[in-house]
Amino acid sequence: MIDVILVFVIVLSAMYWWTSQRKKGFPPEPGLSLPLIGHTYLIETDPTNQFIQWRKRLGDVFLVRYGYKQVVFINGYEAIHEALVKKHAIFMNRSDGFIHEVLFNCRGVVSLLGGEWREQRTFLQQALKELGMGRNVMAERIHAEVGHLLHEIDQSKGQPLDLRKLFTASVCNVICYIMYGRRYDYNDKVFIQMIQLTLRQFEIGSPSSPLHFFYKIIRNLPWDFFYYREFMQIIKTMKAHFIRLIQETVSDSRNDGHSIVHMFTAEMKKRKESVSSSTFQDDNLLYNCWNFFDAGTETSSTTLHYGVLFLVNFPEIQDKLFEEIKEHVGTDHLPPWSSRNKLVLLNAFIYETQRLASIIPLSLERMAASDSTIKGCFIPKGTVVIPVLDSLLWDEEVWGDPMNFRPERFLENGVLTVKKEFLPFSDGSRRCLGEPLAAMELFLFMAALIQRYKFVPEESGKMPAMGGRYGFSRTPHPFKVRALLRE
Repeated sequence: MIDVILVFVIVLSAMYWWTSQRKKGFPPEPGLSLPLIGHTYLIETDPTNQFIQWRKRLGDVFLVRYGYKQVVFINGYEAIHEALVKKHAIFMNRSDGFIHEVLFNCRGVVSLLGGEWREQRTFLQQALKELGMGRNVMAERIHAEVGHLLHEIDQSKGQPLDLRKLFTASVCNVICYIMYGRRYDYNDKVFIQMIQLTLRQFEIGSPSSPLHFFYKIIRNLPWDFFYYREFMQIIKTMKAHFIRLIQETVSDSRNDGHSIVHMFTAEMKKRKESVSSSTFQDDNLLYNCWNFFDAGTETSSTTLHYGVLFLVNFPEIQDKLFEEIKEHVGTDHLPPWSSRNKLVLLNAFIYETQRLASIIPLSLERMAASDSTIKGCFIPKGTVVIPVLDSLLWDEEVWGDPMNFRPERFLENGVLTVKKEFLPFSDGSRRCLGEPLAAMELFLFMAALIQRYKFVPEESGKMPAMGGRYGFSRTPHPFKVRALLRE
């Protein structure tokens, strides 16, 4: 009898919860929201296809409940542009989830709010400009790292090679030059550990994971559900590394003024002498370095990895790219940054790689600062909003055949053409700060790789899988290639 009463109470509670939440004007939901857990029982480990189907069934704006947290996923250009551009003042700030509260301690340019965020972003934009962003001085620095990468690949002598770690180390060294004014040997043990921990962090940190919304409960469970304890160990180790790197950089006067750490500490000293309060504090320096290391390393290196994957799977495109470089640049020197306007097919190839790979499936979450609407759906104050970037890059109505690899979709009569929906770095005022650097890196690295090598499968005729593994970032399945020196 008690069991029957208990079941009856649970069913009534569920029905009350469901009907009380279905308020007029709220975004539609994918199914029954249960007490305490909401819709988490419905979320798949890789929700890529699930979100595509939910969008078809529910529309561009739908609500998923993670316990007491209301999380609205927004899809398509109109909804994302409305939230991030037209209503940026309302949806500008971050939420109080795991990434910002635990990983970054609500500090650093990724997690700061309001005026504090503006001050740090303005400083970092100016610092990158002074360090040569978009100019030949930065291109020369990237070319120097390209040289180290090519030397390492040459050592394989055409034998099967996993390029994942090499690409990550190379791109990471560009970031290290910007942040600390130095590079690290690819075999440096600490450097390798930092890269491995960063990759692992992106692998297990999907924004749709319950970890982001239930971490205060998950941390008390006896088993390591959703990798909470592993994440905490990564945070502890990485924090110690960044503190040490900053201290070493500050004490080294050889690169004084030629790194963000030096520029930040100089500004911090000046602010202490002239103003009573400022965001130029040690904790923001620490987490700015962490932000750059994470975002700047993972996305560009993974794009390069996908680029080689597509070169191998589409050898006819690889041949056309080489012929374009041979015609407009030659083969006796590295393709310069100034040649980017001539190598239109290469630019289209890079764009199509970014589009199909869709490396960041979900943009970092925002939180509604006040009651608002998105595409007519009511969004209450405090609601977490997550833009689904897959919905832009894989939209059938925009691209026609989004799951096919066709660089020519970015060319019209031989002219590079980019649709407004092409937003791999998100949109609005918090659009990725490192986008210009990534554009330069991808062009210079990819041009040099295609110019020097012909990439073929590890085994003749056996092409590596085209899909990817879902996490905070989407990465290719492990594969090896042979990098054959061109004659």
